[in-house]
Amino acid sequence: MSKFYLCPRCKKQFQKDEHPMMCSCCGFQLSTYTINKSVKRAKVNRVLKPIITICIVLTLVCSGLLYLAKRSQIGKSCEDGGIIYFDKLFYSNGWRYLEVAPKNLNVTPWSETINEKTFPELKTGLGYGAHNSYNIIYRYGAKSAAYKAINYGSTDDWYLGTVKEMKFLSIISKSKYFIKRTKSLENFDSLITNHQDGKGNFIYWTSELAGEERPYAINFIENKVVSLEYSIECSVRPIRKF
Repeated sequence: MSKFYLCPRCKKQFQKDEHPMMCSCCGFQLSTYTINKSVKRAKVNRVLKPIITICIVLTLVCSGLLYLAKRSQIGKSCEDGGIIYFDKLFYSNGWRYLEVAPKNLNVTPWSETINEKTFPELKTGLGYGAHNSYNIIYRYGAKSAAYKAINYGSTDDWYLGTVKEMKFLSIISKSKYFIKRTKSLENFDSLITNHQDGKGNFIYWTSELAGEERPYAINFIENKVVSLEYSIECSVRPIRKF
């Protein structure tokens, strides 16, 4: 039985070592109240425990199904030679998947030139790399990493990824599952294997700025975001959404 230190009717206080059957102030039957409260608690527990158990089981089952559905698409080859590396499981804003190009472009500065045009707003998050890339080209023109990314392949929907898009790519590139699914592809260059032909390194440009003329890049080995001078040469790996 529970210990009561306050009478529920008059709020009279009792000492911790007291076990009164009746409140000396208002005459309230504390023993009956204690018993009734214990019975009600037991009834509530009998009802809630199965419901909570069912909810937990359903949550685990749904999470497992979503994980399997998402995992089944990661590493899947696309018609243009790219590989799916992110699946948000539903279509919104016209896309569901993020795809990475099979090859690195040559190492390049973020921009080879600087001009005085007003810099348009750059966005963060998934799906905004294309928006940023076109704004970068508006200011820096063809001599930029964004321009080279957009002009990759036979379509015009490739772009330079945002920090978040490239972070996801950095994480998945080291997963055993992704490596296993891409290892057998002859035309797919690893994102974290040293490039002996001079066409890449472990640091990849993003389409976001840390500050004026200091763009963000991702170190894929350490999965670390760094800000560098725009003139430094880093790898470019185009991505696209669909």
